Amino acid sequence: MTRRLPVGPSIEGDWSPRLHEVDLIELSPVVPRDALRDALRGLEVKVHCTRGRGLRSPVVIVNGNQEAFGSRRLLNLRGRVVLCLGAGWGSQGIAASFLRCGARAFIASDSAGAGQAGPQLFFAIRFLYEIARNGASVRDAWIRAGALDRELRRFQLYVARSGHCHRLKRPAVPVRPAARRGGGKPYWMGKWRWSKAEWKPSPLEIDIVGSTRFPVIEAGFSEAILTQWGIKAHLHSFSGPAELTRQLRGKGLKAPLVLLTTHGYPDDAGGTGIILHIDRRHGRPVVFGHDRIRRIIRLPGRVVIEDGCGLGHPKTARAFLAGKLRGYIGERYSTDAWAKTMFIQQFLYT
Repeated sequence: MTRRLPVGPSIEGDWSPRLHEVDLIELSPVVPRDALRDALRGLEVKVHCTRGRGLRSPVVIVNGNQEAFGSRRLLNLRGRVVLCLGAGWGSQGIAASFLRCGARAFIASDSAGAGQAGPQLFFAIRFLYEIARNGASVRDAWIRAGALDRELRRFQLYVARSGHCHRLKRPAVPVRPAARRGGGKPYWMGKWRWSKAEWKPSPLEIDIVGSTRFPVIEAGFSEAILTQWGIKAHLHSFSGPAELTRQLRGKGLKAPLVLLTTHGYPDDAGGTGIILHIDRRHGRPVVFGHDRIRRIIRLPGRVVIEDGCGLGHPKTARAFLAGKLRGYIGERYSTDAWAKTMFIQQFLYT
């Protein structure tokens, strides 16, 4: 006689765990340890490493292929969501065994290529971002995390329903994203000048430029994460206007994509400029204005992504595009750090 699954609370409504920490069980890691921890640090989610004892969080991540799990004893997973990263987890029988141990939901990929770290890492980042920062329900977070490509849509969500293991169907129409505070589009795309609509740099490389005196480089852009998506990162820094001028003229830059991780501040010409440092005597930022950017920038054929607040201002965007850029992406309105990190990660992943 088949053992019926315990009946738990439904996750198909608005249930969303309060996520400040995740339990991480590492077997033979599919996603490299540094990349996964950097991603969680970028979301300000604490990591509790465990072998399965003393679980603290409503979300448990199992990092490793199913064969490494073997026949070890399953855990007491009462009320928790289990996310498995790796190959061999996506069958209904394995899902049922976790649900019998009290798991509220079980998520894993049924793809034969689930051992690839890149898609596994991005799904985990997007899924946890939607829960931790947008307050999405588990079902909605699962749908949004799998919306980008076919490999991400292979992640299946299993729940216990009427005493049986049930796989939820992914809707044809994506769930609408959570409403943004303040409204408006967060990024202004500028005047895109593509020679071909399907243009894509190959091999994919990126120059990341940030200030040493006013650093804002996010953990979400770490080299460990970008490597999993096949992106080679070149790190650069500037400490004053002379070095920034040199980099805006393309000196030392190697890649077709340039990420400027800076802060923005209104300049005297009605646009937004890049903060160089804070003048301690007057308590005001020293700004590299957009009119100055227009005069010096020379980055022909490149795409520039600027993550500083307000640097998607139309005047600033036109100043950058004067340097014969292929395209410019900047933040038009003030956006929280997690949203801008998620935007750039999704842009680079796709």
